[in-house]
Amino acid sequence: MTNTMNISIAMATHNGSSHIMEQLESFAEQSVLPDELVVCDDCSMDDTVEVISQFKRTAPFEVRLIENEEKLGHVQNFAKAMAQCSGDIVFLSDQDDSWFPNKIQTILQIFDQEPKCWIVVHDGELTNGQLAPSGQTKMSQIRNGYRTAEGISTGALSAIRRDLLKYALPIPPGIKTHDTWLHQLASPFPGRRLAIDQALQYIRRHEQNTSSWVVNSSRKLSRVDVFRAQLKTSPSSDYTDRFAMNAGLANAFGQMRGELTDATDISALQRAEARLASERKAIYSRQTLVKLGFLKRRLQATSMLLRGEYVYFNGIRSFVRDILR
Repeated sequence: MTNTMNISIAMATHNGSSHIMEQLESFAEQSVLPDELVVCDDCSMDDTVEVISQFKRTAPFEVRLIENEEKLGHVQNFAKAMAQCSGDIVFLSDQDDSWFPNKIQTILQIFDQEPKCWIVVHDGELTNGQLAPSGQTKMSQIRNGYRTAEGISTGALSAIRRDLLKYALPIPPGIKTHDTWLHQLASPFPGRRLAIDQALQYIRRHEQNTSSWVVNSSRKLSRVDVFRAQLKTSPSSDYTDRFAMNAGLANAFGQMRGELTDATDISALQRAEARLASERKAIYSRQTLVKLGFLKRRLQATSMLLRGEYVYFNGIRSFVRDILR
């Protein structure tokens, strides 16, 4: 493959000095090197900046380190890093994993073969803090717990074509997960989002990880494990983040409406906008439900079930939770 695409890596860091050098070194060992690494550090209090600066001195590609004056938080720090990238393809990176040497090359081949594709997500091997493989991968765990891994949207396993970034950035206020935001922008459109069942990196699990999702466990999961984990979480009483995601997607799809020309995309966009409108009504119904008394709450939940609105949540499990609140 002759690579004609410029490659960026967007990395967001915060107090990551313990493991970041191994991640940085894995970039330098790629069979196809990136053109640039853009690191946005979110006010680290440890030696993260010093470690990155040390790596920068000998890196075989450009390294740009941006130090935030005020803490932005995980989502907006990633948004800032992506916005500073100049590449045709932007890889997202956490600060504590380790890439396999063929990661960039493999993903580039997919983008080269699939010119419509906006975002690619791949699998990763789950490890302990010392990068010892657990025998489980992210996709296998999702399948064990949820039957399918089609909806995987892990940012650290994703790479984005620049065409998507013009719709994705800036990330609207209220969005709690940058990776879900990126994947939901692309997922309604056939061929725009691809998931490949190939592990291309280690995913390090340790006490400081920001994600506590049950599928990140190194022990093989079952659907019972997922059910138990859901029972331990309190039912949400505030759907502000769902409203923010819905509104953000509606705005982005509105922008796409005047720019997409492919008939398949236009048809998919119409369906996506209709679904957003229905979802918005369902979110409002559930937001109202949590404020009702015992009897009215049960009546509202039953009405939502009959209208099919729980399809926008966790189906019958969400209905049962609302009945038992």
